[in-house]
Amino acid sequence: IRDHTYGFEEFKKLADEWPVERASRVTGVPEDGIRSVAEMIAERETIMQLGMGMTRYTNSHNAVRAVACLAGLTGNLGKPGACCYFLDKSADHYLTANASKVSFPEGADIRRDRRFVCITGFNKAVLSAANPPIKGVICWRGNPIPQLMNVKDTERALKSLDLLVVIDQFMNDTTDYADFVLPACTFFEQYNLVPPYGHRYLQAAAPVIGPLYEARPDIEIWAELGRRMGFGEHFPDNWTWLDWAKIVVPKELPVESITNPERPYKMPESIRPEVPYRGGIFPTPSGKMEFVSNEIASYGKGKDGDWNPLPHYVAPEESPESRPDLAGKYPLVMISTLSPRSTHSQFINLPWRRE
Repeated sequence: IRDHTYGFEEFKKLADEWPVERASRVTGVPEDGIRSVAEMIAERETIMQLGMGMTRYTNSHNAVRAVACLAGLTGNLGKPGACCYFLDKSADHYLTANASKVSFPEGADIRRDRRFVCITGFNKAVLSAANPPIKGVICWRGNPIPQLMNVKDTERALKSLDLLVVIDQFMNDTTDYADFVLPACTFFEQYNLVPPYGHRYLQAAAPVIGPLYEARPDIEIWAELGRRMGFGEHFPDNWTWLDWAKIVVPKELPVESITNPERPYKMPESIRPEVPYRGGIFPTPSGKMEFVSNEIASYGKGKDGDWNPLPHYVAPEESPESRPDLAGKYPLVMISTLSPRSTHSQFINLPWRRE
């Protein structure tokens, strides 16, 4: 704690506000169960692997940070058999295929002062944005109507737009509101680069068939849009998938090995270490595991949302604690799980899935 962490005293004061009795009352988990799990984590090396599910509610960022702080508090970082691992695909993509090199090609006169909208706050952003308002949306690799919170708000947000373009493989709940639907390729029809997802290997995927009908790979759709907007020199129409891979893959990595679909490529120690944070070295401003993140507070200045440097509890927007009026009428709390026969809303249209 003394040598490898920052902000412990502030974190301890926050933890003192949460005796086991309060935690049990808020979570519904018996006190003995909380004590048992706490002792288990403290007394042995523990791997805490977080999926995407716990990120999908209003206080999710604090929940993920709290688990990471628990790993640091109990010494479960920086050694074999102990870590806190969050399956953050965006970070993996950035390290292995930096798409911003396509979004903002070197030398292109493209404005970078764009707004950032978290997907979970999409409805509110579309309905309340000003200077300027949000009038158009291109939706790809997503299906907002069934996937975002509050379907009625999502419907209102989509209907308020002047233009909605959806890029998808099939017609779905969101395409019902689209002005234009562009047919996308499946992963069987295009090259792809599959980043590490809980392991250390990068795999190139080759198509097994060509694009069907009018479907086009995602990169070709975006490149064509770039050409139509006057950036043709940065989006050559004769480029292959390998040309694009050479742009987005870090220069220190061997692009030929990475793009070989015959075998996976093991990421180097500098990008995917076998033991993250070995020796108590952390990629933070303080060089330590940070219970208090001044970087988060600084980043959030002038922005909407919760940017508290300490992970803290905020009751869900609809819960017995925050909405006792609703809880009296609707006492059950529903937790939706993933279907074993689909990936979110993907493949839900297949006939055999309904059998």
